[in-house]
Amino acid sequence: MPIKWLGGSKVHKSTGYHLVDISPWPVVVSLSVLGVTSSMVGLFNMGTSKMAWSFMIGCVMLLILGAMRWWSDIILESTYLGRHTNLVVKTLRMGMALFILSEVFFFVSFFWAFFYAMIGEISMNKVGQWPPVGVKAISPWGVPALNTIILLASGVSVTCAHKGVRVHNKCPVFNTNHKVDGFGWQLHSSKALFSIVWGSSLVNGFRSFFHWGNTSQIPYPSGELGFPGKDVLSLSKSEAAQKLTWKTRFESNLEKFEGKGSELGSVLPGGYGSEMVLQLSDVKSGSFFPGSSSFWREQLALSLSNNSRFEEKRREGEAYRLYTLFFLGWTVFLGVVFTALQAEEYYMASFTIADSIYGSSFFMMTGFHGAHVLAGTMFLIVVFIRTWRYHFCQHTHYFGFDAAVWYWHFVDVVWVGLFGVVYIWGYL
Repeated sequence: MPIKWLGGSKVHKSTGYHLVDISPWPVVVSLSVLGVTSSMVGLFNMGTSKMAWSFMIGCVMLLILGAMRWWSDIILESTYLGRHTNLVVKTLRMGMALFILSEVFFFVSFFWAFFYAMIGEISMNKVGQWPPVGVKAISPWGVPALNTIILLASGVSVTCAHKGVRVHNKCPVFNTNHKVDGFGWQLHSSKALFSIVWGSSLVNGFRSFFHWGNTSQIPYPSGELGFPGKDVLSLSKSEAAQKLTWKTRFESNLEKFEGKGSELGSVLPGGYGSEMVLQLSDVKSGSFFPGSSSFWREQLALSLSNNSRFEEKRREGEAYRLYTLFFLGWTVFLGVVFTALQAEEYYMASFTIADSIYGSSFFMMTGFHGAHVLAGTMFLIVVFIRTWRYHFCQHTHYFGFDAAVWYWHFVDVVWVGLFGVVYIWGYL
């Protein structure tokens, strides 16, 4: 099958999907989940066995490690290697929607069992009652009502964060601290800067003009380089924190830029300032950047004229990034508070999961929802870290953010149903 290279990855021309690399993490995660469930069965049957607890803790640690590595590989494929084309993103959205739909039907089965038991008990006149005899239902106007307010507030805050990342994504924002982290140092510029060069020449040119040793991976958003997709460039961890030197070969008759030490901020769109220095000691006609001197004058004039507007958009994007981080952090905090209150409610409850069909239904439904809250909280934490590291800027797709928001809203809707049916109706 014909294959073309796109941004350092193999993409089938006929399908538009990339070839997924061989990965051990699906097997690791599957085995760790099997170990966690098996150890839970052992705890239920053997009590607090040290062997069962040790095995469960080990499987949980393996699950966390496997999930983190798996997520890192997916982030590498999408953000740094550019393998997530529009078709791939569209398919991911469809898959997430179907996943949430399957979760809806999963909860429908629990609601069905609860209704069946409750209506069956109530229908037996003078004999049956709900909750069954000996079970004292939890008042809905205490911790459950507070948890409802908390989750609804978290839904509002995550929506604000979602709106913020949409604006942040459209602005030319980059990491001005020039720091290298685990995911690589992200350097982004404006379209005016990238319009100076032609297509893939930028890739080879940057590799030859930036003298970087030890490498990590750095993404460039699709559409900014003049060719579809992204590419991975080399970056020196040791030199990234220092002032960068860009040895640019302009034609020698550009008298305006003769000599050394001209700051790049005075030539190219704002945002770099004195952090990058334009060395023009070897200014002469070069073969790397094609074009005549008039071409360069036009491009430099365009860059200078767009400087103030670029800086304004960059500041706006950075402000919305902080706005997004604030509301994401607030949402994570509310999720943690909800989980803590739910655990306290379980501890204070006067019945257990073994007390009649009411106890079984109550703990299964609320506990399963609590597990989804934990998963959603971890989802949002990952999104928070990615936003902090500029993964959703410069028109890169932010489907991971969308998926986290969808999932959190799903958790909110399920809780509203639980509060109305299990707590209020069950209490009355």
